[in-house]
Amino acid sequence: MPNESSSPKRSINPSNLVILLGAPSAMGTVIALFGGFHWSAELFTHFRVQYFCALLLCALYLVVARRFRWAAVYGVAVCVNLAVVLPIFFGKSPDAGRTADFRVMLMNVNRETGDSVRVLEAIKRFDADVVLLEEVDTAWLGRMSGLHEEYTYRIEHPQPDNFGIALYSRTPLQDSQVAYFGDSGAPSTVARLEYGARTISFIGTHPLPPAGAEYSRMRNTQMEAIADAVVEMSKPVIVLGDLNMTPWSPVFQQFLSRTGLSNSGKGWGLQTS
Repeated sequence: MPNESSSPKRSINPSNLVILLGAPSAMGTVIALFGGFHWSAELFTHFRVQYFCALLLCALYLVVARRFRWAAVYGVAVCVNLAVVLPIFFGKSPDAGRTADFRVMLMNVNRETGDSVRVLEAIKRFDADVVLLEEVDTAWLGRMSGLHEEYTYRIEHPQPDNFGIALYSRTPLQDSQVAYFGDSGAPSTVARLEYGARTISFIGTHPLPPAGAEYSRMRNTQMEAIADAVVEMSKPVIVLGDLNMTPWSPVFQQFLSRTGLSNSGKGWGLQTS
């Protein structure tokens, strides 16, 4: 019988595998640079932290593996993402460290699976002057009726979807109303709050998530309409809500630029929500 020859198995170079693993994050970094031009590219802007972590690990490994060209490519991408994320760690208000005179609280209660007992406990623990709840339906508002004694002033607008909204305040509400910004049909709360000698304009809102071109358009239109309203309001103004975007979104940056408002997360670093 003829001798059978077998070729040796080719092993996978680990550094090549690392290059492949880092490629999606590198591509996402590049696509995110065009987030202001198309809704689909804007989706990639929300994962800057994930890109940074993945690419940093890949770049460090490639340096050790002496794949310097690829390490440099991924290193540049690391720096791009770091430049976007780093500002969230700086710029805290000079008054941020003192006891707050006026405290507002937002909770998206998760209409279907949220725990009303934990929500009430959190509201009591943080002792806010104003509480905004989102994703509330009629059943949820029934479970929140215990707030009525302490939060005398309120706007409650339940809906059977994820866009019901409720505003609870210890201080009187003036010109309070449910308003609709843009054409999404998602309700917002608008009011003026009397706090001591100050009058604070307030908008609570919950835009649609950017799940597709039409939802992205309606979210952006809602934010633009709110920006127009803020410009006309007496200051100071608080805009509070589950905005369905991250601080790195160009939509959010345009909103800040248009209104002159400050991102309340500045100086506090990365948050879990």
